[in-house]
Amino acid sequence: FNTAVASGATYAVQVQTQPAGQTCSVANASGTVGSSDVRSVQVTCTGLPQAAPEGAWAAESCFQGFDLTTREYLNIVREGELRFIVTQGSVTRYFSFCNSGGEALAGQPAESLVFDRQETSGSLTAFWGTQTNSTGSRRVVWARKGPYLCQLPRKPFNQPAPVKDYPTIASVEQDTDEAIKAVGCFKKVPN
Repeated sequence: FNTAVASGATYAVQVQTQPAGQTCSVANASGTVGSSDVRSVQVTCTGLPQAAPEGAWAAESCFQGFDLTTREYLNIVREGELRFIVTQGSVTRYFSFCNSGGEALAGQPAESLVFDRQETSGSLTAFWGTQTNSTGSRRVVWARKGPYLCQLPRKPFNQPAPVKDYPTIASVEQDTDEAIKAVGCFKKVPN
């Protein structure tokens, strides 16, 4: 309130304008002012969940050599409410810079992905699931934050995938922020 509300007066609190990408609600929003400050009003905001990742995604980073560049791509196709088929590969160009083009990734579907949990906090939506390919299955978390899709835990180049548990959305957000800073995520390829 811009001015103090007098003792004995009624009050009502509401969210006048919802912040972009969030939905806010007010608990204990109305009442009568007593002899002390009102401290029971609580405003809670949650992010709007982002959709499960689908379509073509290009790695933000690109490996550049003397006369060639390589960028990783994902093509994600929904097969049901929680099941996806993922084709993962790379495109190499000779005598070219790391431009983000709209290359189409062709090939056989390499992995199946089944999500079993989804949570949203602020601008991050996380999808927990099991990723299966010809070498076996492993637990993964895919996180969407803004324009980014990050696969967690991050796999270092030419190294086996690490095993890491993400019990909370906060643990996902911390590693997602680190992956974005390290240019280790994917961005949606424009249609």
